[in-house]
Amino acid sequence: MVDIPPNITGPTLLGILFNWGLMGVLVVQLYLFYEHSKDRPAIKTLVYALALLNITQTDMVTADTFHWFVYGFSNPIQLDEPFLNSWDVPVLD
Repeated sequence: MVDIPPNITGPTLLGILFNWGLMGVLVVQLYLFYEHSKDRPAIKTLVYALALLNITQTDMVTADTFHWFVYGFSNPIQLDEPFLNSWDVPVLD
């Protein structure tokens, strides 16, 4: 097993976990918006489209996490591969 310094993987993993925490906040806000919104249909469509885009981005980040930390466990070369990161960060962010 190869020792990988925690200063390489730690910030990435914390950022991903923070993303999941904010996804929980978004789901609650989206539910409250759905229940109590009296906005025009165009605004509702925009809100749901942006929420769907954020959910897609979180799914792609989760796939990246599995690629780097689960399937590439103790393989430092795997940490250098972008997998879906080349799409989810520049395009969806």
